[in-house]
Amino acid sequence: MTNMIEKNRAVLEITNLIAWHNSGYTGKGVTIAVIDNFEMDKVIMPYNHNLPVSHGLNVCKSARVTAPDANIMMLKWKGQGSDKQRCIDWINANKPHLINISLGGIYLQAKDFEKLEEHPLFCATGNNAKDIPDYPARFNFALAVGSWNHNLNKVASYSNRGEDIFGLNPYIKNSQGNWWTPMGTSFATPFATGLAACYVQLLLEQGVKPKQELVYDFAKQNRNAYGVFVLPNEIPKIKEDNPMKIVLQIGKNEATVDGEKVSLDAPPVLQNGRTMVPLRFIAESLGCKVEWDGKKQKVIITR
Repeated sequence: MTNMIEKNRAVLEITNLIAWHNSGYTGKGVTIAVIDNFEMDKVIMPYNHNLPVSHGLNVCKSARVTAPDANIMMLKWKGQGSDKQRCIDWINANKPHLINISLGGIYLQAKDFEKLEEHPLFCATGNNAKDIPDYPARFNFALAVGSWNHNLNKVASYSNRGEDIFGLNPYIKNSQGNWWTPMGTSFATPFATGLAACYVQLLLEQGVKPKQELVYDFAKQNRNAYGVFVLPNEIPKIKEDNPMKIVLQIGKNEATVDGEKVSLDAPPVLQNGRTMVPLRFIAESLGCKVEWDGKKQKVIITR
């Protein structure tokens, strides 16, 4: 682990990841599904670095740089013995928090990904130096990830454009145990997916569901001046969605809001078997705006 950090110190510092890791945000409790081509007999299995070398295995290794404690699942989408429908069924049944797709091509090759449009999909833009991304990154329900060359401080020459964010290409170990940097958006994408996993861990620990829109917005809002997805300098405090408790009592001009006493202009009353409560007080306590339209004799409540 120490060697990996030292080899990748430059990209980890650019993305503020070292501080997040030191604070315990390493992707713990987060499941990343990697859809790719693997040299394995099974269609779906947990990450195993001892498998024969494949494109998908190197994608997983790149994700481990930024999310070393994430639960990475390998889904064999291409190649001999692959089964797209089984992968789709597994995803819809198990609902992984993030999905990494470092495969691309024309629409006909990618149309099956439309069945996953409700999930957070981090998709590589492709490596043909085109002005638009390949599919599935071109779908409007995907987050398109390009590659940024941090050594030259510019877009990687091969990276298709139309990206939502840029990722960086980390050092990983090959089958001989030597460090190398695989080029291509295929490996910048899992680097970014791993960054997102650290944020998703934060959400989960605060009891917040990591919905697609929330994850995408976080990635887009935390780009540096060049468009590279980075984590904030300070770990954000997630506002917990705690329910408000309002207590009123019939005939009393006093209520409590989250335990604090508040005076009422008028008390709740019983009338013809029904409880009548002060509408303005309830609405404004819940953060709403109350207006009275005298001409139409109508109350308007907006939030």
